[in-house]
Amino acid sequence: MASMGSRQAAATAAPKKQATPAPKATATPRSTPETPVSGRLVDRRPNGRSEPEVLPDVPFTAPPQSYYLEGISHEYQQLNNCGPVTTNMMLSYFGTNLSQAYTASKLKPHPQDVAVSAIEMVSFAEIEYGYGSTIGRGGNIRMLEALVANGIPVTVLQPLQENSDINHFRVVRGYNRNAGTVTINDSYLGPNLVWSYGFFERMWAVQGEAYAMLYPKAKEAVVQTIIRRYSEDDEVQRDTRLERTRQAVKETPNDPWAWLQLGATLYYREQYPESLAAWEKANALGLPEKALWYTAWPIGLHIEVGRYEEAVRLATNAISHTSGNAELYYERARAYDGMGNRALARENLEMARRFAPYHPVFREVLAAYD
Repeated sequence: MASMGSRQAAATAAPKKQATPAPKATATPRSTPETPVSGRLVDRRPNGRSEPEVLPDVPFTAPPQSYYLEGISHEYQQLNNCGPVTTNMMLSYFGTNLSQAYTASKLKPHPQDVAVSAIEMVSFAEIEYGYGSTIGRGGNIRMLEALVANGIPVTVLQPLQENSDINHFRVVRGYNRNAGTVTINDSYLGPNLVWSYGFFERMWAVQGEAYAMLYPKAKEAVVQTIIRRYSEDDEVQRDTRLERTRQAVKETPNDPWAWLQLGATLYYREQYPESLAAWEKANALGLPEKALWYTAWPIGLHIEVGRYEEAVRLATNAISHTSGNAELYYERARAYDGMGNRALARENLEMARRFAPYHPVFREVLAAYD
């Protein structure tokens, strides 16, 4: 991946030996875990990541009927530590073992910060330990199988539980085609959970099949080859996602969350007038106030259509409830900048950088802002 500043020498070890059979046992949740606020996978413009050098295809191991990655750690998260624990689980497979407290202190240096984005997670691993990484949307089961079979644990973004409005990261570490199951580590529910393909895919679709990976840089060509081989054409993928969200609002026309998802899909396609209509419909149906605690695209939408004052109002209201959300400060900075108030824009950029020190957008935009 592109350089984001000086890095320490890579603290990696050779991947551990892997066993083929997936575990049969499933873990049960702790009896009284604290409910985390959110996990966040940032992929909207700008995502702060330069395109990596495109490497030629290389041979990779064809996925067998089942596979399981040994040697991935598990630890139950403390409150709102989904991101740090998930980062540690990915790193542990390659021999970098960190404590939850340490990684949380790096990714969440302030008590008010309740969530960490995937781009912060992978940038931390790149800058501090020299790993390569990939984040994206539109993944699929066959891609996951191939990545796991080639020694790459994959983090996915899903709801915390079915029908939950809280986002959560999980690490895919195994699969079994005969049983039609994936095996995951979950910092909240436990290690070695076995879920059916169907249930896993339904949960994954809620966040656009978002994924993130860390790996030694020597695996970059293999990762690129697998993603190219198993990804659908980007435009087909985008159209499929849009059709799915349109169908959801047809089937549940009074569900504000369905309209919110349609609005997000249209926003990322840069179809702003339609996205705004979907956002307004979601609000008219009674979208909960906490909707913006977990997603900032509606603020960005109002910026794109020139409604800067409304963008500031939305961001300020959300910040009053979740004051450590760096994305909200960043979007409010963009709105103030659009209004020509550079002093308040800089102040909010500094807050975004304070709460998300490894986020490359916040680092670079603030450094260039004068």
